[in-house]
Amino acid sequence: MTLEAGAKAVLEAIKSGKLSGKNAIEDISTIGEIVEEDMGGTSGALYSIFFAGLGKGLRDQAVKGAKTTTPEVWSTAAAEALSILYKCE
Repeated sequence: MTLEAGAKAVLEAIKSGKLSGKNAIEDISTIGEIVEEDMGGTSGALYSIFFAGLGKGLRDQAVKGAKTTTPEVWSTAAAEALSILYKCE
């Protein structure tokens, strides 16, 4: 039920235009905020931390010169997000 609440909130954000699909970094940040607010509990907090880390990883890749979000950029950003999440244990 917790994941369902998060998924429905993300879908609503898409419908309302809050998530545009035009800027991956901004959208990931917004998703993090959505899951923190709408999922609640431990799951919401963990997903929020992961998405915040994913956004940071994408920003770091952009600073290093990435112009597009290639599979390699996503992979590196996701690894950074997991590293951040593991520090919260």
